[in-house]
Amino acid sequence: MARGQSLRELVLAFAQDLIFRYRLDPPRGFEYVSPAATAITGYTPEEHYAEPDLWFRIVDPDDRPALERLLHAAEEPSRPLVFRWVRKDGAMAWTEQRAVVVHDEAGRPVAVEGVVHDITDRKRAEEDRLAREAAEAADRAKSEFLARISHELRTPLNSILGFAQLLQMSDLPPDHREDVEHIIAAGRHLLDLIGEVLDIARIEDGRAPLSLAPVRVREVLEEVSALVRPLAVQRHIALQAVLPAGCGYAVLADRRHLKQVLLNLLSNAVKYNREGGLVLVSCEETPGGRLRVRVQDTGPGLAPDKVARLFTPFERLGAERTGVQGTGLGLALSRRLAEAMGGKLDVHSQVGVGSTFWVELPLVTGQSGETATATPTAELEVFKRTRFVLYIEDELSHVKLVQRLLASRPEVRLLPAADGGVGLELARQHRPHLILLDLSLGEMPGEDVLLRLRQDPATAAIPVVVVSAHAGRERINWVLNAGARAVLTKPLDVRQVLDLVDEILLQREPCHARGVA
Repeated sequence: MARGQSLRELVLAFAQDLIFRYRLDPPRGFEYVSPAATAITGYTPEEHYAEPDLWFRIVDPDDRPALERLLHAAEEPSRPLVFRWVRKDGAMAWTEQRAVVVHDEAGRPVAVEGVVHDITDRKRAEEDRLAREAAEAADRAKSEFLARISHELRTPLNSILGFAQLLQMSDLPPDHREDVEHIIAAGRHLLDLIGEVLDIARIEDGRAPLSLAPVRVREVLEEVSALVRPLAVQRHIALQAVLPAGCGYAVLADRRHLKQVLLNLLSNAVKYNREGGLVLVSCEETPGGRLRVRVQDTGPGLAPDKVARLFTPFERLGAERTGVQGTGLGLALSRRLAEAMGGKLDVHSQVGVGSTFWVELPLVTGQSGETATATPTAELEVFKRTRFVLYIEDELSHVKLVQRLLASRPEVRLLPAADGGVGLELARQHRPHLILLDLSLGEMPGEDVLLRLRQDPATAAIPVVVVSAHAGRERINWVLNAGARAVLTKPLDVRQVLDLVDEILLQREPCHARGVA
């Protein structure tokens, strides 16, 4: 038959494609299916003949409406149709189908004839290309973002470090020179940290610029302890390092990254410790030629469910409600850094007892050091004798004046705050021994600040001395009734200020200006 001859020609021309004829007259079903059906769908031609609705069963549900329109001759397809099939072996196959509707002499549709071409390999290649392009675009976006963040952080650091170094070069008193050196050290550490964040991003991409070499643990611990000690002193926390012979050994690590890991562990041990607590740092050799550095604190400890989430990025376990600064990123990054250096980082914690974080790295044989022991610093005793004065004042010249006045009292340190909101926050965080409060502030009037200080249980007991250029009797009486300890009027009388400080903070001579100017 001519029709049969036409089908044979199609089979010869498209031997690798599925050739079919689907009858529309009852009983509906396949009249012809080429042998390529087995390779494309997994079902033999005989299985097609036995199951007229086979394609409806294996086609993707989203593509079924188009297949129904085709095989029911509801419309003549004007372009190739793409269908997704679930092969007999369960794999997904993509096909491109060209078909025509065959009509009888009366113009009535009687069959659909077509060719099915397997495009699975082409689709997979296209999906791989799109995924690769998306990954490359995401990588470029991340790199651009990190570069911008790096720029935005380095710009103010340039001024901080630049001016600090200029101050360092000037003729400063020894105590001021030490302060400037702390600023420079902290600024340079922040500069290193910016580079480390960029390095961590490269670690995740498998492009980490690690420089593994022998690093003496004792030297890194001494550097890190020097950075953390001021924070420990501020919180009355004893930072104690017990360094046995193991800490004199060298480990195979990237020095900068190891410093960042240990700094994060020590600073966390101080920040999340209890007031007046203890941080203990120690080293020990472990089987397998490794060195374990342990950082133990006397904080509240963690329940097992929280320990399981501890190394999840941005997970702060409720610490965001405590006022302790942090991003929840440090421990996750530290663990990745340790692993990138061939080590590991973990924790053991007990509620009510404290936590012990440890990092373990490969030892470098043949490079040992001497035993040394560091004891709690004498700075803690100095800190206990220090008296802090918070001065809430938006005029810098007035702050500098009071700083000069209090310079004659080495036991007293001034904490300035440029507005009422900052002053309230500093008062809650630092619990100063005395607050000097100017009434003529910008956004928040001094009267409002005074009322909030008295209403907050955390600050209600702190003595407040009001400083004002308005000496009206009604205003003085109001602030005294609102809870102020005394009132000083501008321009300040140096003797009155010092007398008041001596009486309230140092229990020396009685103040002669209480309640009056």
